[in-house]
Amino acid sequence: MESDRDLTNFNFYKVWEKSLKGYSYIDSKFQEVWNVSFDKEEQVLDYSHHLKGITNYYEKAYAGFFIHVPEENKVIYKIVDSSNIAILTKFPSKMPEDIANNIVNLNVYVVNTVSGRLLQQFTQSGVNANHDIA
Repeated sequence: MESDRDLTNFNFYKVWEKSLKGYSYIDSKFQEVWNVSFDKEEQVLDYSHHLKGITNYYEKAYAGFFIHVPEENKVIYKIVDSSNIAILTKFPSKMPEDIANNIVNLNVYVVNTVSGRLLQQFTQSGVNANHDIA
């Protein structure tokens, strides 16, 4: 079937409440191919990718984009992988005084959405959740 051949390299991801899952078109159907699970106490606050909010997403999805970094009077161009996303989660602090003052911890995950590989994880402890976070 001609239309199936067009989808053989089609991948997508879905951000769930406690996980991020990747899917590929295999054997004429979409199948889960990877899964990044978050801790049971973590709550996904937001996610971001370079095309979030762009209406013509599919026209630009595989184009990638360039950034330039000025360094000692020269410019370095870097191709940023358009399949990477960042996910922001929060989880409660274990310290009683933090719980009473609504202090939480934040995680930022950078994940490649084609392979499911966790590229980076950053943690910020002691964030006041009384203020806007995301």
